[in-house]
Amino acid sequence: MEQFPALADVKVVAGLITKIASVIPNPENLVDVVAAPVSAAVVVEVEQAIASHVAIEISYAAVSKDDVSQRKVDPVAMYVRDDFTYLRAWCRTSQAWRNFRLDRVVAISSTAEPIDIPEAIEVREAIRDYLGVIELDKAYYGTLDQVDILSFKEYMWHAVEVELKVYSRDWLISLVLASGGRMRAVGPPDLVAGVIERAKGWE
Repeated sequence: MEQFPALADVKVVAGLITKIASVIPNPENLVDVVAAPVSAAVVVEVEQAIASHVAIEISYAAVSKDDVSQRKVDPVAMYVRDDFTYLRAWCRTSQAWRNFRLDRVVAISSTAEPIDIPEAIEVREAIRDYLGVIELDKAYYGTLDQVDILSFKEYMWHAVEVELKVYSRDWLISLVLASGGRMRAVGPPDLVAGVIERAKGWE
């Protein structure tokens, strides 16, 4: 800038650069994820269903409140991870284990139906033993409610690298491709190759 004083006020530009630098996060810092509030009525309903061993019906929002699905689930337990409260349940709608974030439950009602979890499927799907690494938009981090997160770090302005364990390689490939470009496979090589190969089949 000193070489072209007529093009800009050096002090003003330097001040702007300082301000920008002050808000750019350190690449080594962990992601600051702020949990949304959970309805007390939802928590009470879930607790009662777990204690009574009955199924519940929920309206569940995905990434946005505009994408709401209706689910019938068999609740097993509630737990907190990274400040988010989750419901561990067998989803009868998708016929798979799911971890539902309670702040995304927009409606809930109990049923008189006893929980009905297929025993063989319970043993098989409860094990997450495929290790993968993905990169994703920081705003999309909260959608990882079906994985075991081992570590994560912020290394770009809007990107996060996450090491996680999932049910299978195929499941993670589907998750990456379904993200619409918000996720990218980083490793291992067989995961990256699998994403590329399946994406070619969609062309």
